[in-house]
Amino acid sequence: MYNYSDDSVILGILAALGLGILLIFLIYYILSALVFYNTAKTNGPSDLAFLGWIPIANTYLLFAFGSKKESMEEVKKDALIWIIIYVVLLLLMSVPLIGWLASLASIIIYYYFMYRVLYRWAGETGLAIILLILSIPTGGLVFYIYGLMKMKQPFVEA
Repeated sequence: MYNYSDDSVILGILAALGLGILLIFLIYYILSALVFYNTAKTNGPSDLAFLGWIPIANTYLLFAFGSKKESMEEVKKDALIWIIIYVVLLLLMSVPLIGWLASLASIIIYYYFMYRVLYRWAGETGLAIILLILSIPTGGLVFYIYGLMKMKQPFVEA
């Protein structure tokens, strides 16, 4: 005889796990959008701050914040170049044999720009490295929490 109550319990647990994961993604989305939007409003490019609310497009803002260029026009060009490289790497991830290299390269680029933004917020290399290292096991949560504290302040370093 088949017992439906056991299946209901398992299905309920899976549904709760799914909702929990969805809630975590929603929290990360809101944190990242707030940080990117407000940082763009404070430090530029303020005309593109709305990109902070678009999940994939907000990576462009990360590249713009981490740029070493001086003028806003150069920053936008630099960010555009990096976002194109990043998207190409993401597409190459599906190609057998070189996919893992593209994956590794995209992770390195993303974390380098996270470091650059942390450095520009903190103003010192040591703190930026510590925050980046703490961001890795927390899935970027430390980056977003620090970003919430610094998002409405001008960058300390160039």
